[in-house]
Amino acid sequence: MNSRPSPGSRFASVIVTARTNLEAETFDYIIPEAMHTRVRPGALVVVPFGPGMLTGCVTEVMGSSALANREISDVMDEIWWPGEEVLRSVLWMSSRYLCPRGIALKAALLAGSSLRPEVRYGLALPASQGLQAGLYSTSLYQKILEVLAKAPRTALELGREAGKGWRSEVSDLMDRGMVAKRVVFVPRIGRRVDAARRESAATVALDAGWGTREPLQLTSAQQAACDSVAGAEGRYLLFGVTGSGKTEVYMRVVEQRIGSSGTAIVLIPEISLTPQTVARFRARFGDLVAVLHSGLGRAERHNEWSRLRRGEARVAVGARSCIFAPVGRPSVIIVDEEHDQAYKQNEDPKYHARELAFERSGTVVLGSATPSLESYSRALAGEIKLLKLPERVSGQPVPQPSIVDMRAELERGNRSIFSQRLQDGIAERLKRREQVILFLNRRGFSTFVLCRDCGYVVRCPWCDVSLTYHASEGRMRCHYCGYSQKTPDRCPNCKSHRIRYFGAGTERVVEEVNSLFPDARVLRMDSDTTSKRGAHGRILRAFRDREAGILVGTQMISKGHDLPGVTLVGVVSADTSLHMPDFRAAERTFQMIAQVAGRSGRGNEPGDVVVQTYNPEHYAVVSGANLDYDAFYSTEIGFRRELGYPPFGRLLGVIVRGGTSGECESLGNQVVSLVGKSPLEGLVEVLGPAPCSVSRVKRVTRWRILLKSPNPEHILEAGRLIASRFDHKSVSLDPEPEELS
Repeated sequence: MNSRPSPGSRFASVIVTARTNLEAETFDYIIPEAMHTRVRPGALVVVPFGPGMLTGCVTEVMGSSALANREISDVMDEIWWPGEEVLRSVLWMSSRYLCPRGIALKAALLAGSSLRPEVRYGLALPASQGLQAGLYSTSLYQKILEVLAKAPRTALELGREAGKGWRSEVSDLMDRGMVAKRVVFVPRIGRRVDAARRESAATVALDAGWGTREPLQLTSAQQAACDSVAGAEGRYLLFGVTGSGKTEVYMRVVEQRIGSSGTAIVLIPEISLTPQTVARFRARFGDLVAVLHSGLGRAERHNEWSRLRRGEARVAVGARSCIFAPVGRPSVIIVDEEHDQAYKQNEDPKYHARELAFERSGTVVLGSATPSLESYSRALAGEIKLLKLPERVSGQPVPQPSIVDMRAELERGNRSIFSQRLQDGIAERLKRREQVILFLNRRGFSTFVLCRDCGYVVRCPWCDVSLTYHASEGRMRCHYCGYSQKTPDRCPNCKSHRIRYFGAGTERVVEEVNSLFPDARVLRMDSDTTSKRGAHGRILRAFRDREAGILVGTQMISKGHDLPGVTLVGVVSADTSLHMPDFRAAERTFQMIAQVAGRSGRGNEPGDVVVQTYNPEHYAVVSGANLDYDAFYSTEIGFRRELGYPPFGRLLGVIVRGGTSGECESLGNQVVSLVGKSPLEGLVEVLGPAPCSVSRVKRVTRWRILLKSPNPEHILEAGRLIASRFDHKSVSLDPEPEELS
């Protein structure tokens, strides 16, 4: 409903949590007189937008507006807003990643701060005056008014405090103008989580051996790193081999930086690393630590958010979205495993948490045993200070992986997914009661089901991919849209019974282990086994407590975990990531080999690593097996320079969507033509359009265009031009894409 501003009205410009075009940055609203003192820049408000209500953030308060014709409905409690510093980051993120301000704002709010309507009852002025004069003698009337005199109440609260029969009495009081009813919009949260429950979770993790309350003795390299960061603000890359004590350096830096009133954010890439990291930081900093990640329930997340907002906690630990923690301007931000692609969000706003960290804080520490090429090149150029931890704190060397050529295994008649060397290594470790990790970055039992007579492959009817067979379910499933069907007994095409399973996933690895080593206890850790809350921590604790001798898993077991009982790691197939259609495929392969190798030999016994591959001569595999980052970097950086890929060029990924390939090709050509006829011609290289590697997902056909330029401003200008001409549902933009699919 529209309103007419009265003389002396004040107005507010508001970013609303809705998708608008890039030009529509704010909307103007009338500030009701009763809210004049509460509505100020940075305030979180509820405003009418279209037919409903949305959360918004005030950017400016004004004395006049020719556009405002609707009033702000409510001002939300400050506990929901992360603060002025995050508003600045929201505006930066909108510009850098070509997304509407409202979408950027929504990402920064607590769990999106989705709203629900809530009816509240309060005293009207006549009732307040009458209550003071003692005019109401009916006991229930008196009780209701006394309750409402303290503060407005919801129906549930009023019924609990006033007692039976309150509804009819309140209705009568409303008819007399003594009680007013108002609908407000509040964020959706569940039950609160008490401190005892939070502390018990940390204690369990501490008992599991993941944390220590006393600082450890630093090596000379660790001490030098801490001393370097203790000085002025700056950007740092902590390049340390696996097991070199990077986490201890992080904790010392946080301790130095937060002092008596500072704050810190500690980012980790995977939820699976949360129990271990949280245990270590809580053991050192106690209740000053709060946890924020998507695996928490709504109430738990609200509880931790509130503690940070009130200053009860000053160290926020969590995955990507923790970058928006309400801690003002952080004294330091730690980005552990900074190379990990999980820090890049694939949905709008498509931000990279590492880059947002540089915007939010003056001191940022990136850490990795296998730094991204972008970060390492920045360090070599002097933009980031390079700090090195070249040795493990235990004194044990990082085991150098051995390469096994699986082509030779086939020639010898070995049809198993395990080479003879890996089989012998597993048997030896189980005999010595040591532990084994088997890594394969593909879940399921087999990657496709094929008819040996006609070559038919069972595919998803909605996506351009084969269905993956899951033996535990007896079904085939699409890993893109979730479609599933029962595995056929006969070929749907030629009716042959010669249906066979090809390729291997983690389920298949477990079955093979059980067949070869029937007495071994095996745990599996992938997205299928960790879908329930708390599953990551339970599996890791069970393995650390020696309840199983073998852990089979995907990328979530490849990094960060400190499991001292592991003396053998087997990479079942190094080729899974090597042949992805992506310019970062070689980098991902090198990082995977080096990171997985770091899980072995972290205790008192030396470790061993076996890398199985059909491409033993590839430079990423050879460099990974030699643990030679510099050799890999020097080769890969040459290819990047020649092709203009990061760090030598900025990219913009463009996905066009349609019902058919013809529609996508036509739309893609329109995008290319638009850029080609603009002043950017010759300044931006355009590749495509061409079908995506998975060209159809959920019945939608997808084609890709890639724009490259050494000048970041030219890329952003091209993105803004495309966004101004095409609807986001048919043409989406991904500045600085982490992968090309």
